[in-house]
Amino acid sequence: MLELFRKPEYTEANRCLPCTVLNMAIAVALGGGLSGAVVATGAATATQAVAAGVAVVCVSAVVVYLRGYLVPGTPALTKRYLPVSVLRLFGKEPAGPARSDGGESTVDPEAVLTGVGAIEPCADREDLCLADDFRRAWNDRIETVREAGVDGEAMARRLDIPAEDCTIERAGDARILRHDSSFVGQWPSDAALVADAAAADLLEARLDDWEAFSPASRGQLLSGLRLFVTDCPTGEGGVEIGEETVESCCSTTEVVAATCEGTGERLFEQPIRG
Repeated sequence: MLELFRKPEYTEANRCLPCTVLNMAIAVALGGGLSGAVVATGAATATQAVAAGVAVVCVSAVVVYLRGYLVPGTPALTKRYLPVSVLRLFGKEPAGPARSDGGESTVDPEAVLTGVGAIEPCADREDLCLADDFRRAWNDRIETVREAGVDGEAMARRLDIPAEDCTIERAGDARILRHDSSFVGQWPSDAALVADAAAADLLEARLDDWEAFSPASRGQLLSGLRLFVTDCPTGEGGVEIGEETVESCCSTTEVVAATCEGTGERLFEQPIRG
């Protein structure tokens, strides 16, 4: 019965923490106000008034748990009025490319990837393209990784993150790498995860100093390399790049996105800076 009231778009991995905090504060205020009003009117004893206030807070907490908010319209108001600085405090800043934790990165992806022969100047335009030999090697490795699957501990080792007890969880289309209860990495889709796992294996084989790269630098290199994917890593067809409006629990963001044409899987999103 309770499932009829659940709003999955605003709960679990999609929960907006600013909305939750705001609505629970409202619930506490309502409970306290009710208790005070009951006592003031003499309609019940102080103990009964407190019990009524606690009941209001408890019922409100259940509603927020199931629906993500108590006051209708809270998610829309949060998107419209909360600044990025506030969203950042709750880990809800508009999302950029997939990331992995591990400190600051000072790596220059273009220089490293060019130096290792992964990318090179395009033959037909002033831009960078994936080198043909690296493309072939990457596609071969992607096929191997796709067939074997991506294990959480193996992916953590690729990123130089403590691997014990690391798991990969699904959160809608996204894939989340967790160490115990801590978030340590995220990809927008299984296709992006497979692409990064295969790319990490190639870079480890081709870079003599791969061990010296921090988790953040490795994540930046893999995200940068994923910009050049032209064939969907988990299905047939190519990759389409275009501008989109991305809706999350707490924000609306204009992004440049790369998407698998056949499966609809997102490979990367890059916010368009105004």
